[in-house]
Order: sequence, then structure tokens, then C-alpha cells
Amino acid sequence: MSLHHLPLMAWFALVPLLAACSREPESAVPVAATPPAAAGDPVQPGATPSTYAPRPGAETHLSLEWENTTVLAGLEVRDDAPAAATGRVRVVGTLDLEVLTTTASTTTLRSTLGLTGLEVSSLDTDLPPEANAVLRSLLARPFELDVAPSGALLALRMDREARDEQLVVGLVTSIARIARPSLPEDPSRVAVVTEEDLTGRSLASHAFRDGRLVKTRTAYTQLHGVPPSAAGSASVKGETQYTLDAEGSLVAARVDETLVLSSGQPGSASLRTTSRTQALLSRTGGNSPTRSTANPGGETSPLVPVHFEAIARATFARGAASYTPPPTVESALLRLGALGDALPIDRDRLRGVVLRELVRTLRARPEAASAIGGFVSTHGEQELIDVVALSALRIVGDAPCQRAMVSLLERARSLPLPAARQALIQAGGLQEPMPAIAVVLGGLARKGEDDIARGAALALGRVAGHLPKERAKEWVDMLVSLARRAANDDVRGTYLAALGNARTDRADVLALFDAALNSRDPRLRARGVDAFRLVPGGRADVVLRARVTNDRDPNVRTAAVVASRARPLAEYLPLYDELLTNEEEAVVRRAVVEVLAGAGPETAGVRPLLERVAARDVDADVRELAHRALAPASSSREEETR
Repeated sequence: MSLHHLPLMAWFALVPLLAACSREPESAVPVAATPPAAAGDPVQPGATPSTYAPRPGAETHLSLEWENTTVLAGLEVRDDAPAAATGRVRVVGTLDLEVLTTTASTTTLRSTLGLTGLEVSSLDTDLPPEANAVLRSLLARPFELDVAPSGALLALRMDREARDEQLVVGLVTSIARIARPSLPEDPSRVAVVTEEDLTGRSLASHAFRDGRLVKTRTAYTQLHGVPPSAAGSASVKGETQYTLDAEGSLVAARVDETLVLSSGQPGSASLRTTSRTQALLSRTGGNSPTRSTANPGGETSPLVPVHFEAIARATFARGAASYTPPPTVESALLRLGALGDALPIDRDRLRGVVLRELVRTLRARPEAASAIGGFVSTHGEQELIDVVALSALRIVGDAPCQRAMVSLLERARSLPLPAARQALIQAGGLQEPMPAIAVVLGGLARKGEDDIARGAALALGRVAGHLPKERAKEWVDMLVSLARRAANDDVRGTYLAALGNARTDRADVLALFDAALNSRDPRLRARGVDAFRLVPGGRADVVLRARVTNDRDPNVRTAAVVASRARPLAEYLPLYDELLTNEEEAVVRRAVVEVLAGAGPETAGVRPLLERVAARDVDADVRELAHRALAPASSSREEETR
């Protein structure tokens, strides 16, 4: 179950205070000196350590109370939305920290939250019990902190599923920030570090005062949630007081901090967010660690790093320009412009956040489909907008969405090329296309052999593959005619692919495929092989097996392996075994490994083949691919960390 059905204000209750990775101190200035802790007393509360140096394997247990209350004023007044809104999140429980590894540059902590109380409310509505249970389960999953010798938080890694829920990210990052302060390099100086959260970037000062470390934050130097063209400001009042031991570990912390965020031009109506966070942490012991019970047997999904600016953009993409609930389709799409600068490893996930929002909006507001069509017409040069907007139309796929898609296809030649291409791709993916979709695609396919016409032919083939035979006949006939009249083999290959998409075993279609297989041009043979991938019946398997083993060109053999991905895997495992043993060309063996990796090592018969390749293949790249297929979780994590 997802938490995305929450009222919008529940998300914004956390946004201003979501803490990010602090970097090393950027500057240091003198302050009144505080005597350092006496030597030989390593755990004396009130110490003034200059480095964070916990003992390997050390465990710390803390009691936790955390509460955030947010009030948003200046919202657009509408019948279904008030002019102000409130959100509240309260957590009571424990925080357990265990030192996993220590090096000269980094200490890695394993952290676990144990909740005894969790309250989430928005617009005076409490979180439904079933959503509360999901949230508790995700929060119970361990997370990891990488900490510098100064105590600065370098990195935060979370369970993959937990990271996809913004409320979980908010709680974990805010609590992580509180639990791990930065330390001045000398007790008489101030450590100033840059912090990044979902609101933006700010400076935080850490200084010892009366035996306690005191942290204060100032105005934000950059705001993520406000477009560059809009005015906005954020200021912070209050402080966090820490009591530390001589190792720099937390003994107690008290937080009382208020953030005020404003957006809008001076003198005009603006949105004003006032968010207050209060928290208490207190050490209760250091015995055996408390293990999470959310995943019996200690198994967890792979931990992945959190990239705060990217998550901020995804979060703010949910809202309208004025953050009026519920978000409008147009404003959510406009926010996608910011995602183009997100880190590559996060872009797909962030795109998914907005896509889910659009799908939900389209199902609730069918009239929004025409708005998406108009928006794509205007902003179609931005490919990310095209992909998300048109994917939403395809996923919902009801009559209003398909009519909006027809309208776009009718204007395909006047649209920006990225928008036209995506409209063709997504139209071809409709599971229950209305007759008008095929008609407009057919009209485009008949007019020339340019990119639009060929893209329309490919989409028409996919549409025909979802239609009953009697309805598909007209369009298959047209594609056969186009293939026979194609000006050259390159264009002919496109129509062969379109006919392959049609999932038909008609004799005239198979005759075209056979003719391509007999061509002297290996590129056309490869297109003919690929066209058989979706042909029903045993004839396709005979062709693919023959080309895999007998075609003299390795690229054709590779195409046959790739096409076999669409066939029943169990029937091809003996053939894959033979290829991995006898095939001389690494490109073909690599294609086999990619097919096996796509099926997953837990699929019957796959793991032994992958293990053999990983151990014995003569090509290092093929061996590496097999290793990664056998350990997808760890390899994924390594890639995301780089």
C-alpha cells in the first residue's frame, strides 16, 4: 500500500525541516573558550570533543520525542480548499545507533527507529490506520549514516522502498540531523557547515557554550521549492542544544526551531509557511542493539543513498504554483522542468512521483486530459514533460485520455518532434485502443516515409496487435502494402517491425518475414528475425533457433537471441546453455546473459548458467555482466553510490 493518497498538507508538514548531508566545516571563527573535558574521562557528559571517534562496535540507545507542526497561509481560496492549512507529525519511541565500521575518514552507523507512538494529521484529518501501519513498517527498517571525523553527516542510505515515501524520508533525515551534530575543530571556535534539505540550502553554526554544543541556523541561501523566476525567502529561529561525551557521541539533545518560508512577489499575495519542530533525545543505555522486526530473518531491501535536492524537486513537483491542494495537472507538469537537472540515478524515480500524481488526477478529473494535450502542444520541446504527460494518458487510457491523444496525433506534424514521437509511442501502448486511434495512425503512416510516418506505422502495428483479428485486418493489410512498396531495405525493415508488433501469423505477413531472412544484407535479416518475436505458434521458435545457431553473421545471431526474450524462457534454456558453451562471439554470449539477467537468477534453471559464465567465460565484460546479474542488489547499490 502507498501513502500517496494522503492530503497534500501532510507532505508539507515535513518539507521545511527535512535535513540533509552536512559537509565539512567551511569556516571557523573564534568564540569564548570553554575548558575541554578532563583527560582520562571518556564518557563524561558535558565534554567538548573536537572529533567524533566512537569505539568500533559501540552501541547507543536513545529515547526519542519528535514533533513538527506546520501552518500554511495565503493559499488560494476555493470551495474545496481553505485559505490556510495545518499539518502535524508526532513520533515517540527509541533510536538505536550501532557503529558498523570506522576508518580514518568515515564512521558508518547502522540506525534503527523503534516507534511506540506515531501521529500524522493534515487539515485536521488523521492518517488512516492502514496507512499508519505501512508508515510504521517502513520506519522500522534500518538506515545507515556515514559520518566524518568532525561529526558532519556525509551520507544517508535508506531502504529502497522507504526512500520512495516522502514522509519516511522526512522523519529519518530530520532525526538523523538531530542525532549527529558537527564539531568545531577547537572548543573555542565555531564550525559553520552547509546543510541541504527539501527547502533548500542553509548555513548552520555549531559552538560550545556552558559545556553544551549549540547549533543555530540562519536564512536559506537557496530555495529548491521556489522557481528561479519567483521571489521567495526562508528564515530560521531557535536552536538545538547537545550534551556530548568525550567521544563526540550524543548524550542528550533538545530542539526548538521555527522556520518561516514565504513565496511570491513583494507586495502581492504570497504563501507563508510557519513550521515549528520540537524534539528531545536522551541516552538510555548502550547494551545489545535492538533489531528491527519489520523484516524477519534480518533481511532488508538494499540501502540506497538519499539525494536531497532531487527529492526536494520531486516533492515540490506535487504542488501547484501556489501549493493549492489538490495539485493541478498543469502546475505538476511545469515542475518537471526542474527535474532535468536532477542526478541521473534519481531522474527515473522522480519522474515516477509526478507520473503517479498525474494518473491520480486524471482518474479524479477526466477533463484534465484535454489540459495535458494542450500543455504538450505548448511545451513539447521538453522531452521529460512529453514522456510523463503522455504516459499518464496511456496508463489511464479512458475515453477522455484517448480523445486527447487523438487530438495530439492529428497535429503530430506541427508538434515539436520530441512530443510527436512520444505521442506515437504512447498511442501504440494503449491496451484497449478506440477505433479513432488506429484511424489517425493509419493516416499518418500513409503520408510519406519520414520519421513521423514510420513511427506511426510502428504504433499502428502495436495497436493492431491489441485488436480482434477482424478489426485488425484493415491495418495489417495496409502495413503489408507499405512493406511491399518500400523504397529501400531500411524503410522496409520498419514495416517488418510494425507487422511483427501486430502479433499475426497470416501467410502474407510470414512471406515478407521469410523474404527478409533470405536477404544478403545482414541488417535486413536481423529485422526479419526480430519480426518473429511475437508471432504466435511454433513457426517463430523454429526460425529463431535456426538463426541463433546457423546464421553466419553474429549480429543476426544476436538479434535472434534478443527476440527470444519474448518467448517462453524454459523452452530456450537448453539453447542458451549450448550458446554459452560453444558460441565464439562475445556479443552473442553477452545477449544470452542479458536475457538471463532479465529473467532473474531465482528463475528456474537460470542461476547455474549465470554462475558458469561468471566463473569461466573468456571475456571479462561478459563475466562481469554475469556477476552483476547474480548480485543485482549489491551492484545496483554500487552504481548508485558512484
